[in-house]
Amino acid sequence: MKGLMQNGPLRVASILDYAADVRGEVEVVSREADGSCSRVTYGQVSERARRLACSLIDLGLQRFDRVATLAMNTHRHLELQYACAGAGLVWHPINPRLPIDQIDYVINHAEDTALFFEPVFWPIFHLRACRRTRFNLVQPVSRPTPARSRLAQPMAIGPKAIMARSFAGLRIS
Repeated sequence: MKGLMQNGPLRVASILDYAADVRGEVEVVSREADGSCSRVTYGQVSERARRLACSLIDLGLQRFDRVATLAMNTHRHLELQYACAGAGLVWHPINPRLPIDQIDYVINHAEDTALFFEPVFWPIFHLRACRRTRFNLVQPVSRPTPARSRLAQPMAIGPKAIMARSFAGLRIS
């Protein structure tokens, strides 16, 4: 009965590929921290997630490295989730409502290799960075202009670079 069997392995990244192929023009609408709405299509999310996956690999992240995120439920967080899956990384969302001590414990216990967070959460990581010296550099990213996407431009972090758009990223040494 070959009629009902799939032809390839079921992977998380293939879910986004399917959405981009079949419903590429459908919008992903998300509310930003400042209250504004952003709209991107599944086709755009797929393309940006692929570019971000390549950037994460270029950063030097290896298969099964853990990438922590502290972000709002936006299209950028969705892109990072699929980028991690596509690059063979483990996506590790962190609850921003946890006390700083518990966030610290979760990051250390998971042995996260990289952290992504939205600038609105800068105070949490600033407090954490003052308590630990595992960070090379923390640099919040300002919102890009529509004409130039930050996704295509590296943000310097120590000897490496990380690609992000409205995310701040840091490499944990």
